[in-house]
Amino acid sequence: MKKSVLMSILGIFLSLACLNATSGFRLTLNPYLQNLTENEVTIIWETSAPSVGWVELAPEDGTNYYAAERARYYDSALGIKNISKVHKVTLTGLKKNTTYRYRVISHEVTSCTGDKVLYDDYAATVVYEREPLRFTTRGKVVEEFTFSVMNDVHQDSLLFDNLYNLGNGMAADFFIFNGDMVNSMGDEKNITDRFLAYAVQHFASEKEFKMVRGNHETRGFFARTYMDYFETPTGLPYYSFTYGNAFFIVLDTGEDKPDSDIEYYGTADYGRYREEEAAWLKNELKSEACVKARHRIALMHIPPVGKDSWYGDNEVRRLFLPLLNDADLDVLLCGHTHDYAYYKPGEAGNAFPVLVNDNEAALSIHVDENKVTIQIYGRDGKKTEKFTYKRK
Repeated sequence: MKKSVLMSILGIFLSLACLNATSGFRLTLNPYLQNLTENEVTIIWETSAPSVGWVELAPEDGTNYYAAERARYYDSALGIKNISKVHKVTLTGLKKNTTYRYRVISHEVTSCTGDKVLYDDYAATVVYEREPLRFTTRGKVVEEFTFSVMNDVHQDSLLFDNLYNLGNGMAADFFIFNGDMVNSMGDEKNITDRFLAYAVQHFASEKEFKMVRGNHETRGFFARTYMDYFETPTGLPYYSFTYGNAFFIVLDTGEDKPDSDIEYYGTADYGRYREEEAAWLKNELKSEACVKARHRIALMHIPPVGKDSWYGDNEVRRLFLPLLNDADLDVLLCGHTHDYAYYKPGEAGNAFPVLVNDNEAALSIHVDENKVTIQIYGRDGKKTEKFTYKRK
């Protein structure tokens, strides 16, 4: 065989080898939005291998995305770009009520030894075959808004799709997932492939959601990486935020059994954690944002009221309910039981209405100046209960 033919065969072999080495690198989870405010947003995505990553940002000014070199914002900390599969970039200094175009890009890292880093392929969201992704920062004054709530989906894609459509998903300004969106965090792909990917498919690359941690999100080895996938004002699963004229309190109820239970294999420490959270809540309810808000809405996965209570229920009742009773809440939204329940003020030691949503219903909630209106949609698409809470 001639040398030229041998070299050609070798060249083809090497090309195929390089293709196989790099073609697997991709975005395994497209970007989604967290903590969107008047002047900032956090964008999170995941890749199939460790990489450095960044967000390109472009104004919505009518120009082609490639008309100019777009500003880059890197996933970095302490002046060093992160090498990771999960990337998180917070954009600050944005203009209020303004639409931006963006794409995410990751550069695969194949080796990192000492100060030497070797790179391979790129992966990015597409901006030339289709329109770039977009988000719009909040305006300063939101007169009225609508948000949607679902809970206890337990990584069921068909149920997620159904509840998204029932809860008037396309019309919602944002979404809240009220816990137990996965069965456990034992598999690192549960939170991404079996939950977050569903949200991204429907809306999350261009519209934000808020997450409430349920007891099933506390289970499994990868529960330790939970906050890698979410961004909150406190950097913790419990936090508060203001949207329009409403102040939202998001609480983390932890596990439902004692820390000493054999199911946790000696790894649970929720007793102290909830005590710390209660101290935070006490101060947060005194904040100017809370006191001056027209409406106050709270969410927690495990309800602080109900029959046949477990240990976690009782701890939530002991620590959080007295504080919330003094907060002049419009309503508390819960899940966990997989059964619908409604508790009027005073019915179970609660000074405010408590709505426990089941796992096959979606809530569409509209807030205006004087009232909060909750419409429940059953899985069959029919409207069921409707509640209206008016402010004087």
